[in-house]
Amino acid sequence: MQHTENTDEIYEADNPVLPALQDVMNADVVVSDKGVSVFHDRPLSDRLEYVEFNSKTGELSFIFRWGKVQRLGEAIAPKHRDFFMSEHRIYVIYGQSGEVKDFYHATLVKN
Repeated sequence: MQHTENTDEIYEADNPVLPALQDVMNADVVVSDKGVSVFHDRPLSDRLEYVEFNSKTGELSFIFRWGKVQRLGEAIAPKHRDFFMSEHRIYVIYGQSGEVKDFYHATLVKN
C-alpha cells in the first residue's frame, strides 16, 4: 500500500477524523485462533484508547485520547470477521526493522 510521506501535517490538524491508517503508513491485520493483531510501521498519532469493529461493514477504527478517530482503511474480509466478534482485546504493534517500538493490548469494542 502506498502512504503519505509527511504525516506531521496530517496529525497537527484539529480535525477529529484522521486520514485512514493505511493511507499514512503500512498497516496489516493478522487474525488467528490466538487473537487479532494490527502491525504498523510508523507511530500512531496519539495514545490509543480502544479499537472499534463494525461487524456489518468490516470497518476497524482506532479511537484515541481526546476522541480522535482513525479508520484502518481497508475493510476486514467477511471470512475473517468472526475472529473479531469472538475477541475482547486486540494487539496493536508498531515495529521497524524487526524490532517492536510500541505495543498496545487495546480493548476491542464491537457494534
